[in-house]
Amino acid sequence: MRFELWDLTTRNVAGFFDTGAEALEAVRAAVQTHGRAYAEAFGLIREDTRGRSKTIAHGAELVARALTVAPGRGRISA
Repeated sequence: MRFELWDLTTRNVAGFFDTGAEALEAVRAAVQTHGRAYAEAFGLIREDTRGRSKTIAHGAELVARALTVAPGRGRISA
């Protein structure tokens, strides 16, 4: 399983992560560096070992989740 962070404006992959915690940390870093509006342009996708994808969260919901989850505790459930 892997997690993908997509820029929904450009429709490009912004990063690949082994864990949800790593992906959420990247969103937190984007908020801190570029501001909340910038980070709200992202969507988080989980891809399973069979290549099936599922959207976890995007936009304001993703940012809220990233800011709520403590670093290292970003277990993603969906």
